[in-house]
Amino acid sequence: MAVLNELTGVKVLVVDDDRNARQSLSDVLALFGAEVKEASSGDEGLKVWQAWRPSVLISDIGMPRMDGYQFIRALRIIEHKENRPRTPALAFSAYPPDQVRRLAKEAGFDLHVGK
Repeated sequence: MAVLNELTGVKVLVVDDDRNARQSLSDVLALFGAEVKEASSGDEGLKVWQAWRPSVLISDIGMPRMDGYQFIRALRIIEHKENRPRTPALAFSAYPPDQVRRLAKEAGFDLHVGK
């Protein structure tokens, strides 16, 4: 199977406390040529985001300590305070779409996709 390159040059941050889900998504993105970094929590995600400046981020919603909603709100506050461009963000969740879609958008995600 040839390696696909549709995402070559795209830096993707994947934030998920579930190691298997995080690794599976990262592997698929890398297969398409993306440069991927992972974080296992919202706190870690903020640190990686600030240091690395990804092109896009994908975050789980249901994480301990700092959930995906808190994570994206904190990130959007930093972007605003530091006058940084908005990072496209995708919420990736196993929660029912009707429940999550509106809340994700209100929190600052651009799109919600179910797991």
